[in-house]
Amino acid sequence: MLLFLFVQQEAEPEYYVHFNRGLELIGQQKDVEAIAEFRRTLELQPGLYEAELNLGTLLLRNHRPAEALVALKDAVAAKPKELRPNLYYAQALFETGDLAAAEPFYRVALELDPGQAQAHLGLARILAKGARLDEAAAHFRAAGAALELAAEYEKTGQLAEAIAVYKQFPEQPGAQKRQAELERLSMLKQADEFKDSNQLSKAAEQIRAALLSDPANFELRMGLARTLRDQHQYMPAAQEFLAAAKLKPDSVAVWNELAAIFVTTKNFPDALNALDRAKALGPETPGHLYYRAISFDSLKQRQLALDAYQRFLAGSGGKLPDEEFLARQRIRIIEAEMKRR
Repeated sequence: MLLFLFVQQEAEPEYYVHFNRGLELIGQQKDVEAIAEFRRTLELQPGLYEAELNLGTLLLRNHRPAEALVALKDAVAAKPKELRPNLYYAQALFETGDLAAAEPFYRVALELDPGQAQAHLGLARILAKGARLDEAAAHFRAAGAALELAAEYEKTGQLAEAIAVYKQFPEQPGAQKRQAELERLSMLKQADEFKDSNQLSKAAEQIRAALLSDPANFELRMGLARTLRDQHQYMPAAQEFLAAAKLKPDSVAVWNELAAIFVTTKNFPDALNALDRAKALGPETPGHLYYRAISFDSLKQRQLALDAYQRFLAGSGGKLPDEEFLARQRIRIIEAEMKRR
Protein backbone atom coordinates (compact mmCIF):
# COMPACT_ATOMS: atom_id res chain seq x y z
CA MET A 1 0.00 0.00 0.00
CA LEU A 2 1.33 3.45 -0.87
CA LEU A 3 1.18 6.03 1.92
CA PHE A 4 1.67 9.72 1.28
CA LEU A 5 3.26 12.15 3.72
CA PHE A 6 2.02 15.54 4.84
CA VAL A 7 4.24 18.48 5.72
CA GLN A 8 3.53 20.32 8.93
CA GLN A 9 3.91 24.03 8.15
CA GLU A 10 2.51 27.07 9.86
CA ALA A 11 2.97 29.57 7.03
CA GLU A 12 2.16 28.89 3.41
CA PRO A 13 5.17 29.58 1.19
CA GLU A 14 4.83 28.79 -2.50
CA TYR A 15 6.36 25.31 -2.27
CA TYR A 16 3.83 24.41 0.42
CA VAL A 17 0.93 25.46 -1.82
CA HIS A 18 2.22 23.13 -4.56
CA PHE A 19 2.73 20.34 -2.04
CA ASN A 20 -0.83 20.58 -0.74
CA ARG A 21 -2.14 20.78 -4.27
CA GLY A 22 -0.29 17.54 -5.00
CA LEU A 23 -2.02 15.86 -2.08
CA GLU A 24 -5.42 17.06 -3.28
CA LEU A 25 -4.76 15.68 -6.74
CA ILE A 26 -3.81 12.30 -5.27
CA GLY A 27 -7.18 12.22 -3.56
CA GLN A 28 -8.81 12.94 -6.92
CA GLN A 29 -6.76 10.11 -8.51
CA LYS A 30 -5.03 12.56 -10.83
CA ASP A 31 -1.56 11.12 -10.50
CA VAL A 32 -0.02 12.83 -13.52
CA GLU A 33 -0.98 16.28 -12.25
CA ALA A 34 0.12 15.35 -8.70
CA ILE A 35 3.53 14.30 -9.97
CA ALA A 36 3.95 17.69 -11.62
CA GLU A 37 3.04 19.44 -8.37
CA PHE A 38 5.58 17.47 -6.32
CA ARG A 39 8.24 18.14 -8.94
CA ARG A 40 7.48 21.86 -8.64
CA THR A 41 7.63 21.56 -4.85
CA LEU A 42 11.13 20.13 -5.05
CA GLU A 43 12.24 22.82 -7.46
CA LEU A 44 11.21 25.40 -4.89
CA GLN A 45 12.32 23.41 -1.83
CA PRO A 46 15.06 20.91 -2.81
CA GLY A 47 15.56 18.02 -0.41
CA LEU A 48 12.06 18.12 1.09
CA TYR A 49 11.80 14.53 2.28
CA GLU A 50 8.02 14.29 2.20
CA ALA A 51 7.86 15.55 -1.38
CA GLU A 52 10.66 13.19 -2.47
CA LEU A 53 8.92 10.18 -0.99
CA ASN A 54 5.49 11.12 -2.31
CA LEU A 55 6.90 11.76 -5.78
CA GLY A 56 8.80 8.48 -5.78
CA THR A 57 5.82 6.42 -4.69
CA LEU A 58 3.57 8.07 -7.27
CA LEU A 59 6.06 7.38 -10.06
CA LEU A 60 6.30 3.75 -8.94
CA ARG A 61 2.54 3.43 -8.90
CA ASN A 62 2.45 4.71 -12.46
CA HIS A 63 5.10 2.24 -13.66
CA ARG A 64 7.87 4.81 -14.02
CA PRO A 65 10.56 3.25 -11.81
CA ALA A 66 13.53 4.85 -13.58
CA GLU A 67 12.15 8.31 -12.81
CA ALA A 68 11.32 7.27 -9.25
CA LEU A 69 14.94 6.33 -8.53
CA VAL A 70 16.21 9.90 -8.21
CA ALA A 71 13.58 11.04 -5.74
CA LEU A 72 13.71 7.85 -3.69
CA LYS A 73 17.50 7.80 -3.56
CA ASP A 74 17.42 11.27 -2.01
CA ALA A 75 14.69 10.16 0.40
CA VAL A 76 16.79 7.18 1.54
CA ALA A 77 19.80 9.45 2.01
CA ALA A 78 17.68 11.79 4.12
CA LYS A 79 16.23 9.07 6.34
CA PRO A 80 18.22 5.81 5.96
CA LYS A 81 16.50 4.19 8.92
CA GLU A 82 12.95 4.71 7.68
CA LEU A 83 11.07 1.75 6.24
CA ARG A 84 9.28 3.30 3.28
CA PRO A 85 12.18 4.99 1.47
CA ASN A 86 14.21 1.79 1.71
CA LEU A 87 11.33 -0.38 0.56
CA TYR A 88 10.30 1.81 -2.37
CA TYR A 89 13.86 2.49 -3.47
CA ALA A 90 14.48 -1.27 -3.49
CA GLN A 91 11.32 -1.72 -5.57
CA ALA A 92 12.42 0.93 -8.08
CA LEU A 93 15.84 -0.69 -8.42
CA PHE A 94 14.23 -4.10 -8.88
CA GLU A 95 11.85 -2.84 -11.53
CA THR A 96 14.69 -1.23 -13.47
CA GLY A 97 16.60 -4.51 -13.41
CA ASP A 98 19.31 -3.59 -10.91
CA LEU A 99 18.74 -6.58 -8.66
CA ALA A 100 22.13 -6.53 -6.97
CA ALA A 101 21.60 -2.93 -5.87
CA ALA A 102 18.03 -3.61 -4.73
CA GLU A 103 18.88 -6.54 -2.44
CA PRO A 104 20.55 -4.61 0.43
CA PHE A 105 17.68 -2.10 0.59
CA TYR A 106 15.13 -4.92 0.85
CA ARG A 107 17.24 -6.37 3.66
CA VAL A 108 17.29 -3.02 5.48
CA ALA A 109 13.52 -2.84 5.10
CA LEU A 110 13.21 -6.27 6.72
CA GLU A 111 15.50 -5.25 9.56
CA LEU A 112 13.16 -2.33 10.20
CA ASP A 113 10.00 -4.45 9.82
CA PRO A 114 10.64 -8.24 9.79
CA GLY A 115 7.05 -8.94 8.75
CA GLN A 116 7.00 -6.63 5.72
CA ALA A 117 5.48 -8.88 3.01
CA GLN A 118 6.45 -6.67 0.05
CA ALA A 119 10.09 -6.70 1.14
CA HIS A 120 10.04 -10.47 1.62
CA LEU A 121 8.59 -10.94 -1.85
CA GLY A 122 11.04 -8.61 -3.55
CA LEU A 123 14.00 -10.25 -1.83
CA ALA A 124 12.65 -13.73 -2.64
CA ARG A 125 12.42 -12.89 -6.34
CA ILE A 126 15.96 -11.54 -6.37
CA LEU A 127 17.30 -14.65 -4.67
CA ALA A 128 15.36 -16.91 -7.03
CA LYS A 129 16.73 -15.12 -10.08
CA GLY A 130 20.20 -15.53 -8.61
CA ALA A 131 19.83 -19.31 -8.29
CA ARG A 132 19.53 -19.04 -4.50
CA LEU A 133 16.16 -20.72 -4.28
CA ASP A 134 16.87 -22.47 -0.99
CA GLU A 135 17.32 -19.08 0.67
CA ALA A 136 14.44 -17.55 -1.29
CA ALA A 137 11.97 -20.20 -0.10
CA ALA A 138 11.58 -18.78 3.40
CA HIS A 139 10.97 -15.28 2.03
CA PHE A 140 8.35 -16.50 -0.46
CA ARG A 141 6.53 -18.18 2.41
CA ALA A 142 6.83 -15.11 4.66
CA ALA A 143 5.33 -13.03 1.84
CA GLY A 144 2.38 -15.41 1.53
CA ALA A 145 3.57 -16.37 -1.95
CA ALA A 146 4.06 -20.11 -1.57
CA LEU A 147 2.47 -20.80 -4.96
CA GLU A 148 5.03 -18.54 -6.61
CA LEU A 149 7.67 -20.59 -4.82
CA ALA A 150 6.16 -23.74 -6.32
CA ALA A 151 6.42 -22.19 -9.78
CA GLU A 152 10.09 -21.42 -9.14
CA TYR A 153 10.67 -25.02 -8.09
CA GLU A 154 9.11 -26.12 -11.37
CA LYS A 155 11.44 -23.87 -13.36
CA THR A 156 14.45 -25.52 -11.77
CA GLY A 157 13.10 -29.04 -12.21
CA GLN A 158 12.56 -29.61 -8.48
CA LEU A 159 9.28 -31.41 -9.00
CA ALA A 160 9.12 -33.10 -5.60
CA GLU A 161 9.52 -29.75 -3.84
CA ALA A 162 6.87 -28.14 -6.05
CA ILE A 163 4.46 -31.01 -5.40
CA ALA A 164 5.00 -30.64 -1.65
CA VAL A 165 4.01 -26.95 -1.86
CA TYR A 166 0.89 -27.63 -3.94
CA LYS A 167 -0.20 -30.23 -1.39
CA GLN A 168 -0.50 -27.40 1.14
CA PHE A 169 -3.46 -25.99 -0.82
CA PRO A 170 -6.06 -28.78 -0.87
CA GLU A 171 -8.90 -26.27 -1.21
CA GLN A 172 -7.56 -24.65 -4.36
CA PRO A 173 -8.56 -26.54 -7.52
CA GLY A 174 -5.79 -24.95 -9.57
CA ALA A 175 -3.11 -26.05 -7.12
CA GLN A 176 -4.53 -29.56 -6.90
CA LYS A 177 -4.68 -29.84 -10.68
CA ARG A 178 -1.07 -28.74 -11.00
CA GLN A 179 -0.05 -31.17 -8.24
CA ALA A 180 -1.60 -34.06 -10.18
CA GLU A 181 0.09 -32.91 -13.41
CA LEU A 182 3.48 -32.73 -11.74
CA GLU A 183 3.03 -36.12 -10.10
CA ARG A 184 2.39 -37.60 -13.55
CA LEU A 185 5.34 -35.70 -14.97
CA SER A 186 7.56 -36.99 -12.18
CA MET A 187 6.49 -40.56 -12.91
CA LEU A 188 7.20 -40.09 -16.61
CA LYS A 189 10.58 -38.58 -15.83
CA GLN A 190 11.41 -41.66 -13.77
CA ALA A 191 10.06 -43.86 -16.58
CA ASP A 192 12.46 -42.17 -19.02
CA GLU A 193 15.32 -42.83 -16.64
CA PHE A 194 14.35 -46.51 -16.51
CA LYS A 195 14.19 -46.60 -20.31
CA ASP A 196 17.64 -45.06 -20.57
CA SER A 197 18.98 -47.85 -18.39
CA ASN A 198 16.98 -50.46 -20.37
CA GLN A 199 14.72 -51.26 -17.41
CA LEU A 200 11.62 -51.34 -19.57
CA SER A 201 9.39 -53.25 -17.16
CA LYS A 202 10.00 -50.63 -14.45
CA ALA A 203 9.36 -47.90 -17.00
CA ALA A 204 6.02 -49.50 -17.88
CA GLU A 205 5.10 -49.63 -14.16
CA GLN A 206 5.71 -45.88 -13.82
CA ILE A 207 3.58 -45.07 -16.85
CA ARG A 208 0.78 -47.33 -15.59
CA ALA A 209 0.90 -45.48 -12.27
CA ALA A 210 0.60 -42.16 -14.10
CA LEU A 211 -2.37 -43.48 -16.08
CA LEU A 212 -4.28 -44.28 -12.90
CA SER A 213 -4.84 -40.59 -12.28
CA ASP A 214 -5.39 -39.71 -15.94
CA PRO A 215 -6.69 -42.74 -17.87
CA ALA A 216 -7.85 -40.61 -20.80
CA ASN A 217 -4.37 -39.21 -21.45
CA PHE A 218 -3.52 -40.12 -25.04
CA GLU A 219 0.23 -39.50 -24.75
CA LEU A 220 0.50 -41.64 -21.62
CA ARG A 221 -1.41 -44.45 -23.30
CA MET A 222 0.88 -44.29 -26.34
CA GLY A 223 3.95 -44.23 -24.10
CA LEU A 224 2.84 -47.38 -22.31
CA ALA A 225 2.00 -49.11 -25.59
CA ARG A 226 5.41 -48.33 -27.08
CA THR A 227 7.20 -49.46 -23.94
CA LEU A 228 5.36 -52.78 -24.07
CA ARG A 229 6.12 -53.06 -27.78
CA ASP A 230 9.81 -52.52 -27.07
CA GLN A 231 9.63 -55.44 -24.62
CA HIS A 232 8.10 -57.54 -27.44
CA GLN A 233 4.86 -57.80 -25.47
CA TYR A 234 2.96 -57.34 -28.69
CA MET A 235 -0.58 -58.26 -27.67
CA PRO A 236 -0.62 -56.11 -24.52
CA ALA A 237 0.93 -53.33 -26.60
CA ALA A 238 -1.80 -53.73 -29.24
CA GLN A 239 -4.47 -53.44 -26.55
CA GLU A 240 -2.94 -50.18 -25.34
CA PHE A 241 -2.68 -48.83 -28.90
CA LEU A 242 -6.33 -49.73 -29.45
CA ALA A 243 -7.23 -47.89 -26.23
CA ALA A 244 -5.27 -44.90 -27.54
CA ALA A 245 -7.18 -45.14 -30.85
CA LYS A 246 -10.45 -44.81 -28.97
CA LEU A 247 -9.16 -41.62 -27.38
CA LYS A 248 -7.86 -40.19 -30.65
CA PRO A 249 -9.16 -42.11 -33.68
CA ASP A 250 -7.75 -39.56 -36.13
CA SER A 251 -4.14 -40.22 -35.08
CA VAL A 252 -2.14 -41.69 -37.96
CA ALA A 253 0.58 -42.67 -35.47
CA VAL A 254 -1.78 -45.08 -33.67
CA TRP A 255 -2.76 -46.91 -36.84
CA ASN A 256 0.84 -47.05 -38.00
CA GLU A 257 1.85 -48.68 -34.74
CA LEU A 258 -1.03 -51.14 -34.89
CA ALA A 259 -0.27 -52.07 -38.49
CA ALA A 260 3.35 -52.82 -37.55
CA ILE A 261 2.34 -54.95 -34.57
CA PHE A 262 -0.28 -56.89 -36.52
CA VAL A 263 2.19 -57.61 -39.33
CA THR A 264 4.78 -58.72 -36.76
CA THR A 265 2.27 -61.05 -35.09
CA LYS A 266 0.97 -62.25 -38.49
CA ASN A 267 -2.51 -60.90 -37.83
CA PHE A 268 -2.82 -59.75 -41.43
CA PRO A 269 -6.57 -58.97 -41.63
CA ASP A 270 -6.24 -56.58 -38.70
CA ALA A 271 -3.05 -55.19 -40.23
CA LEU A 272 -4.93 -54.35 -43.43
CA ASN A 273 -7.72 -52.74 -41.43
CA ALA A 274 -5.16 -50.56 -39.59
CA LEU A 275 -3.55 -49.62 -42.92
CA ASP A 276 -6.93 -48.66 -44.32
CA ARG A 277 -7.55 -46.42 -41.29
CA ALA A 278 -4.15 -44.76 -41.78
CA LYS A 279 -4.82 -44.30 -45.51
CA ALA A 280 -8.13 -42.59 -44.76
CA LEU A 281 -6.26 -40.02 -42.66
CA GLY A 282 -3.46 -39.20 -45.10
CA PRO A 283 -1.37 -40.32 -48.06
CA GLU A 284 0.11 -43.81 -48.06
CA THR A 285 3.84 -43.98 -47.44
CA PRO A 286 6.21 -46.60 -48.89
CA GLY A 287 6.14 -48.25 -45.46
CA HIS A 288 2.37 -48.54 -45.60
CA LEU A 289 2.56 -50.11 -49.06
CA TYR A 290 5.20 -52.59 -47.97
CA TYR A 291 3.10 -53.75 -45.01
CA ARG A 292 0.06 -53.91 -47.29
CA ALA A 293 1.99 -56.04 -49.80
CA ILE A 294 3.21 -58.42 -47.09
CA SER A 295 -0.32 -58.78 -45.73
CA PHE A 296 -1.90 -59.52 -49.11
CA ASP A 297 0.98 -61.86 -49.93
CA SER A 298 0.52 -63.84 -46.71
CA LEU A 299 -3.24 -64.05 -47.34
CA LYS A 300 -2.52 -65.48 -50.83
CA GLN A 301 -4.15 -62.50 -52.54
CA ARG A 302 -1.54 -62.48 -55.27
CA GLN A 303 -2.75 -59.72 -57.56
CA LEU A 304 -3.29 -57.30 -54.69
CA ALA A 305 0.11 -58.23 -53.28
CA LEU A 306 1.76 -57.75 -56.67
CA ASP A 307 0.18 -54.31 -57.12
CA ALA A 308 1.23 -53.25 -53.63
CA TYR A 309 4.83 -54.45 -54.11
CA GLN A 310 5.06 -52.58 -57.40
CA ARG A 311 3.65 -49.37 -55.91
CA PHE A 312 6.07 -49.72 -53.02
CA LEU A 313 9.05 -49.96 -55.36
CA ALA A 314 7.81 -47.02 -57.40
CA GLY A 315 7.70 -44.81 -54.33
CA SER A 316 10.58 -45.99 -52.12
CA GLY A 317 13.34 -44.53 -54.29
CA GLY A 318 16.13 -46.67 -52.87
CA LYS A 319 15.54 -45.51 -49.30
CA LEU A 320 14.62 -49.01 -48.05
CA PRO A 321 17.16 -51.28 -49.77
CA ASP A 322 16.44 -54.46 -47.75
CA GLU A 323 12.69 -54.20 -48.23
CA GLU A 324 13.16 -53.34 -51.91
CA PHE A 325 15.28 -56.46 -52.44
CA LEU A 326 12.64 -58.66 -50.83
CA ALA A 327 9.87 -56.94 -52.81
CA ARG A 328 11.61 -57.68 -56.10
CA GLN A 329 12.09 -61.29 -55.08
CA ARG A 330 8.44 -61.67 -54.19
CA ILE A 331 7.32 -59.99 -57.43
CA ARG A 332 9.25 -62.56 -59.49
CA ILE A 333 7.86 -65.45 -57.45
CA ILE A 334 4.26 -64.16 -57.58
CA GLU A 335 4.44 -63.51 -61.32
CA ALA A 336 5.80 -67.03 -61.89
CA GLU A 337 3.04 -68.52 -59.73
CA MET A 338 0.37 -66.56 -61.60
CA LYS A 339 1.71 -67.75 -64.98
CA ARG A 340 1.50 -71.38 -63.89
CA ARG A 341 -2.17 -71.05 -63.07
